[in-house]
Amino acid sequence: MYFEMQMKQLISLTIFGSLIFFANSSIYACSCAKVASVCDWFGMSGAVFVGRVEKLESIQSGIAYEIKVEKLYAGKAAPIVKAYYYQASFCSLNIFNKGEQYLIYAKSNDGRQVEIFFPELCGRIFPLESVPKEDWDFIENIRPKMMGSKLHGLIWEDGGKMQPGIDIKIEGKDRFYDLKTDQNGHFEIDDLEPGEYLIRLLLPKNKGAFTGNDRKTFVYERGCLEENFFIQSK
Repeated sequence: MYFEMQMKQLISLTIFGSLIFFANSSIYACSCAKVASVCDWFGMSGAVFVGRVEKLESIQSGIAYEIKVEKLYAGKAAPIVKAYYYQASFCSLNIFNKGEQYLIYAKSNDGRQVEIFFPELCGRIFPLESVPKEDWDFIENIRPKMMGSKLHGLIWEDGGKMQPGIDIKIEGKDRFYDLKTDQNGHFEIDDLEPGEYLIRLLLPKNKGAFTGNDRKTFVYERGCLEENFFIQSK
């Protein structure tokens, strides 16, 4: 029950925010409007590996998989990783096929060994024969440990108007940084040490971020993390 509740929450949010839908005869399919970059997915993943699907079975509202990890490129993963995928009624897509190999970016929020994960329809999962060149290039040239990570994002207002000149403070353990958005509303800082950070927007009194001016986030080693903010008038 716990896993099924998690699947519904995670996949429903992904579908709501990221998918476009189209019909072909009586079968409905889904495709992604945007997939995060290789570096961003690397930064969100507790493990990046090639795995072979050993087992799959239908469960209530979805499919459960057992995936044998054949080659681990980054992070930590159990020898057999379990995946649970919730199938929305308008999406008949199967994430994995039994017996096939995939390059998988498995999300993790706590830095522990990945034993269970919940695949996202708009995540970075590719059949081994269809892995984009940019993924192999990134994996083969992963920056050495201790080189830090990148934190970046956008700040925009109603109508998609990007916000230049916004002051931002990044606060970590014994580490403090001051940033400002460029003319395109973009901010970026590289070579951050892994760990938890507080992102604080210094906005005019008549404006505020939709999700709050302060946001805690966790930066993983050698990856990227994108944090975007939507601001509005109070």
